[in-house]
This record gives sequence, structure tokens and C-alpha cells, in this order.
Amino acid sequence: MDPMTLFGLGMGGSALGSILGGLGASSSASSANKAAADARNFAQTQYTQAQLLPALMAMGGGAPNFLRMILPADQANQLLGPGTADQESIRKQIADLDAQIAGWKDTSSTRNALAGLRGNGDYSRVATPQASKADLQAKRAALAAQLTQSSDTTKAMSEWGSSQDNPINALQSLAQSSDERGRGLLGSFDAGTSRLMQLIKGFGDQERKDIATQSARDLQGLNRQTGSELAARGMALSSMAPQLAAMNTRMMGERRDTAMGNLNDRISAMNVNTLGGRLNSRAGLQGALDDRSLQSQGNVANTRLQLLTGQTWNPWAGQNTTQYYPGLSSLGAFSSTIGNSMAGMGGTMGMLGALRSLTGRGTQA
Repeated sequence: MDPMTLFGLGMGGSALGSILGGLGASSSASSANKAAADARNFAQTQYTQAQLLPALMAMGGGAPNFLRMILPADQANQLLGPGTADQESIRKQIADLDAQIAGWKDTSSTRNALAGLRGNGDYSRVATPQASKADLQAKRAALAAQLTQSSDTTKAMSEWGSSQDNPINALQSLAQSSDERGRGLLGSFDAGTSRLMQLIKGFGDQERKDIATQSARDLQGLNRQTGSELAARGMALSSMAPQLAAMNTRMMGERRDTAMGNLNDRISAMNVNTLGGRLNSRAGLQGALDDRSLQSQGNVANTRLQLLTGQTWNPWAGQNTTQYYPGLSSLGAFSSTIGNSMAGMGGTMGMLGALRSLTGRGTQA
């Protein structure tokens, strides 16, 4: 076989191989891009689903609205079903399908006069494209199922989020129960203070009676002694008797008032000390209960904050996402393979040309 023929066949084979290689490279690049996109979508779906429970726990019955507010519409619809705007569109589609189903007639075998319009008089039977009634009903059922899914999902999420099965609500209930017990303790403490002050209020009543009784007895005894002394001196009927009696009364009254004042001072000091001690104790109890209440409420708030700011809500943070975006070009891979092959073929042809030139010179010489 002629050498040039062999060379031509070799070059043709190389060209065909380069084309097939380019197609293979292009297909490989497309497959890699599709696999990366599928992996990215799968990861995003998993991340979105993982956000459901934290949102339910943190937001309770308001979780559906919260998720629709912060998630892209497609992700929110994937979790919750169609949103309000989509539901309205679906209802319009259902109404349109209902009208089509109600007025549906079988027109699949009607004659079509399109051929006769060409002037050849040939009226052919042409099947008119028409959706079957079963297809319309199936489409309507699928749309209605989307509405049901959205309603049922939202209802179930709201009920669970607001129930005591939600750990956040359980924490909140514990905090409220703690506050109620604290108020009960304060009420019991205040009732005890009232009873104690009531007891103290009656303190000294008997001592006052004793002071008054003893003062009257002392006055009576002093007057008797004064009268005896005056009688012994023969002055029982003198004008001094009333004066001495008045002086005795005044002196014993002062002594009685002093005793009463001392008693009142002791009672007042005891009241102040007792009430002051109780108030100080109440302030300590109130402070401890307030701290406990703040801690309980803080636990609820911090748990909500952690649920809404944790890694679940930032799943892509810190990740190397290049695996999801390989950046391969099908056309680029094809062109690169063809170009490399053509460059090799060009080099081969250049070498052949140079060889033939040298061969020709040798022959002429």
C-alpha cells in the first residue's frame, strides 16, 4: 500500500479517535457536574429538614410562619407544602379543572376539515388531541393533595410546637411553676409575719395591768403610812393631810408612768427588731426567688437562641464547597481534547513534510 495512503488512514484514525475522545471528555464533564449538583441538592435538602425540629422547638406554634419567612420559597414549600400565594394558584387551577370535568365531552373522533381547506376535497378523519376525563380528575386529585398536605403539615406542626411535648414549652412550664411556688413561699412568709406581729401586739398587756395594780396598792399603802404618821403626831385632821395625799398620788403616778414608758420602749424595740428581721429575711427570700426566676427564663431564652443560631442554621459555614461546584465545561473538555489531538496531528504532518523535503534533495543530488 502506498505510504501516503497509510499515512492518510492513520491521520483519519487519529481524527476519529480525537473526536471520540472529545465526546467522552465532554460526557465525563457533564456527568461530574450533574453528580455535584445532585450531591448539592441532596445536602441542601438534608440541611433544610434538619432545621425543622429546632424551629419547632424554638418558635412553637409560630414555626410554620417563621420557616416561610427565613427559608427560600422552594425549601419552605418542600417542608410545609405550598404557601399562601401558591395555594391560591392551585385553587384557581382546581376550579378550572372542575369546569373542564363538568363540561367534558368525548371529541376524539370528530372530523377535521383541515385537508379540505387545501381545495382537494379530501376530508380526512383526524384525531383531535384531548385530555381524557380520567387525566383531568387525576390532575385535580394531585393538586387537592398538595393543599391537604400544606394544611395538615401546618396544623400538625402548630399543635406539636404549642404542646408540652415541645421541650421548650416544658422548660417554660417549669419556669412558671417555679415562679408560682416562689409566690406561694412569699405569701406564706408574709402570713407568718402577720401572725407574729399580731402576737407581739398583745405583748405587755398583762404587765400594764400589773403596773397599774401595783401602783394603786403602793399609793394606798403610802397614804395609810402617811395618815398613821400624822395621827401619831396629832395632826390627822390638819390641812397637811390632803397635801401629803396629793403629793403621794403625784409621786406614785410618776413612778407608774416611768414603768409604763419603759415597758412601751421594750415593746417598741421588740417590734422594730422583729419586723426588721422579717423584712430583711423577706428581702433575701425575694432576691433568691427573683434570681431563680431570671435563671429559669434565661435558660428558655438561651435555649431558643442556641436553636436558632447554631450550626443547623449555618450548615455551609466552614465547609469546602468546591466539591459541589467542579466548574467543568463540557464544550471546554471536548475542545481541549480535539485541540490536543489536532496539535499532535499537525506536528506529525510537519515532520513528514520535512522528511519528504530532505528525501527530494537527496534524489536531485
